[in-house]
Amino acid sequence: WLSVLADVKMQGRASRNARQADAILWLLASGTEMEANLRKIAKDEFGLSDDALVFANIVPRTEHLQRLSLADLFLDTPSYNAHTVGCDTLYA
Repeated sequence: WLSVLADVKMQGRASRNARQADAILWLLASGTEMEANLRKIAKDEFGLSDDALVFANIVPRTEHLQRLSLADLFLDTPSYNAHTVGCDTLYA
């Protein structure tokens, strides 16, 4: 997904599409070491700034659904699948 994010941001800058150029990857927070490693990979391998990755904490369901409604796109991986989060995203 980091490669996709880098491409989207680059295309946004080239076309002067501010929303696309400001795209972020929103992930569940899973610890500071994981976040630091992902930020390093994003920067070193894809040229992404620290603010391109947003790590969200677990919140009550109501806040979770409100947060999901802010997303323009929901991405999933074939090997994991979204399950409840996918349903929540469609509901939001």
